[in-house]
Amino acid sequence: MNVLNKLNFTNVVRVNDKNPILQRRSKLISAINLQLNAHSSALKDEVYTVTKKSFVKDSDGKRIKVDKEIEVKHWFFETDNKWFVQCKYGTKVLLLNGKDNAVNVANIKDVANVLRTLQTAVENGELDTAIETAMSKKSVTPA
Repeated sequence: MNVLNKLNFTNVVRVNDKNPILQRRSKLISAINLQLNAHSSALKDEVYTVTKKSFVKDSDGKRIKVDKEIEVKHWFFETDNKWFVQCKYGTKVLLLNGKDNAVNVANIKDVANVLRTLQTAVENGELDTAIETAMSKKSVTPA
């Protein structure tokens, strides 16, 4: 115990000063930025990937951290010669105006404008309720 007597002990409660609403907005804005990059790559017929850290076991069975290239899944897609853009928070598709989950655009070039508009809406707090709704919904599994 002689070693511990040299330390200055105290009780403290950690306070999280970060606003959760602003954290959610920041997360969604960064996801929209990824989609803008994926869109510019799609226009060039390229695949957009990001580097993620991952753990794998080596030949000795030890876990080591490696970098992995992961393809960014698009929020935009074509169906029946129409392009649609969805906005996702995590894996949940957001109801953008409270009832609809996609924006219809004429062609793939218009996708970037929609993504920038969504980004502005997030910055202004217009999608806060949509994010809250998506977070509160629990996925229902069929019996």
